[in-house]
Amino acid sequence: MKVTIIPDASHDIHSQCPEKIVEALKRALSGSDATTLSSVKKGNDS
Repeated sequence: MKVTIIPDASHDIHSQCPEKIVEALKRALSGSDATTLSSVKKGNDS
């Protein structure tokens, strides 16, 4: 079953998202360290 409603741009974003960003989000949501998001965001920009 093909899903054709997902834009190529959306798929591209997912393919460029490292697992460490997901882990950082999990930690931030857990309230472990709010600065983790800032670090990941800065690294993602470069």
